[in-house]
Amino acid sequence: MSKAPPVGEEHGPKSNFVRLFVYFIKEKLLPDWLAGRDRLSDESIIGNGVDELCLKVAAEHSIPLVSWDGHGPNGLDPQKFISREARERGIDLVTPEELLSREKFDPTKAVERFFAGWDRHAPVYTFGNPGARETLEYYRHFYRRMAEDDWTP
Repeated sequence: MSKAPPVGEEHGPKSNFVRLFVYFIKEKLLPDWLAGRDRLSDESIIGNGVDELCLKVAAEHSIPLVSWDGHGPNGLDPQKFISREARERGIDLVTPEELLSREKFDPTKAVERFFAGWDRHAPVYTFGNPGARETLEYYRHFYRRMAEDDWTP
């Protein structure tokens, strides 16, 4: 979090995404979402350490680990770190789509609430953070295409 404060020095695309997620999506669009962990307790973890933490939390709480790790144009690569470790540890590894399907979740209303909130909060957010405008516009388009399963060029 120290590399992506709400405003201040830019650290490139990664900090822009972290800012978007933590200070806009989490705070404005998903305010009732509980992270379940102290978000500052793992800020120094990088690389496979992040993957290891995700595996550990999923195992500790007996919850599915939701990830696209190892998924590519040719399907799942079972030798990728998370895929391999989840299988070896008996952790339920699913993609977001698999989890939604398994739980029979209809995302229609949630998607519409998400974008209505986005459109309501974005002008105020970008007024206070003018450098965030391009990132917000890019990700709104990206998330809309994901929601509509539109991957046309």
